[in-house]
Amino acid sequence: MQSTRSLFLAAIGLVSIGGFFLFSRIEIARGCADAPAALAARANAVKWEVSPGSSDLCPPGLRAMQKELIATGPGMFDEIEKSLDHSLNLRRIASSVIQTWPCDRTRALLAKLVRDPDSMAAQEAAHSLGHVGGAEVRSALLQATRHANPGVRHAALNALARHTGYGSEEWQAARRLIGDEHPFVRQSAAGLLGDARGLALIEEGMPILRKVAAGDPDASVRQEAEQGLRLLEIRKAGSARS
Repeated sequence: MQSTRSLFLAAIGLVSIGGFFLFSRIEIARGCADAPAALAARANAVKWEVSPGSSDLCPPGLRAMQKELIATGPGMFDEIEKSLDHSLNLRRIASSVIQTWPCDRTRALLAKLVRDPDSMAAQEAAHSLGHVGGAEVRSALLQATRHANPGVRHAALNALARHTGYGSEEWQAARRLIGDEHPFVRQSAAGLLGDARGLALIEEGMPILRKVAAGDPDASVRQEAEQGLRLLEIRKAGSARS
């Protein structure tokens, strides 16, 4: 009788322990599922407002969140990626966070963000692609030079200027945007034309920059073109000596 009772109590204990572990696993899974929603909710709770006269276009609350995510480290990558579709604010700050963890996965996510319909998120992603670098970023940046928003085009040109692989497609993008209606885009295009490598591109770029340096209505664009022209002249002379 005592033996039967002991077996019965042991069975109840096993069921209880099994139930506890099952409940714990459910709670852990629920916590993991809720984490992205919580991160998105935190970002969404901050209103995108910038103090008048502030040079930082990111609201202080989101800037603090950005620094917190960077400090937490790459372990936040999954949570950030899963939260992006639920928060515009998070998409706007995520690029500067994940660029501090350069890897193929970072490049892939930045290439997705640079196509974001929100121009601010796309612009930040273009800037971060230039920071991360790598052969994989080139296609995304070249595509971004055709973005409808001038800020994204500007950021993409600047990022391409930081990219080590300069070829005819980069030159063509700069040539196309040297006639952009926005001076800051033309300035970036002039800078990229001045980075040309290879005698053919150098010789083709020199008359373009000479014309811009002499006739662009914006002084900063003219100055950038003059500087780029000097660089091309130096490279052409070096090519002739070699």
